Amino acid sequence: MGQIRARIQTLEFEGLNTSREIKLLNEEKSELEKKLVESNKTIKIQNEQIVGLGEIMRKVNIDCYYVFQKGHPIEETKIYLTSQGISEKYVKYFIRKKPDICVEFKLAKDLFGDEIGKIELKLYNASGVEIYSVVKAISSEHIKIVIPNKNFATAKYSIALKAGDKDLILDERYWLKISK
Repeated sequence: MGQIRARIQTLEFEGLNTSREIKLLNEEKSELEKKLVESNKTIKIQNEQIVGLGEIMRKVNIDCYYVFQKGHPIEETKIYLTSQGISEKYVKYFIRKKPDICVEFKLAKDLFGDEIGKIELKLYNASGVEIYSVVKAISSEHIKIVIPNKNFATAKYSIALKAGDKDLILDERYWLKISK
């Protein structure tokens, strides 16, 4: 771009009768300016996409489960709690034995900076009423929170997880269903 401007100034300065060459150089300059504007728009859009992806990267994947037959090494297994529910056998065990619910996830501390040193977990019932809340200090990347099972009924629940004012779960809540 600078070379074209310099050449135009030189030709105009010398007063040569090269209007055709000046016209071609001006057209080339206009084309380059249009490409530059388009390129800047593309860069702006890509930067916005990078910011959006950074927000998604900040989110965590949760493993939510209870331990079936805890203390019996041969039968002990994790029963994952999802929005799809669990089989009748595991629902009956859950209601009868009242095992604690475990919530585990990995958290990259460097994505939030030093200002965030703890996370908050809230458990809600199907009506959206908070039934359990805990705040935990971030001491490692792997975090496990145990929700005591005092009297969970067969129902749908949701978990919200925050670090400061930032939601850590992609869709703001993790849904689980304790029924088939």
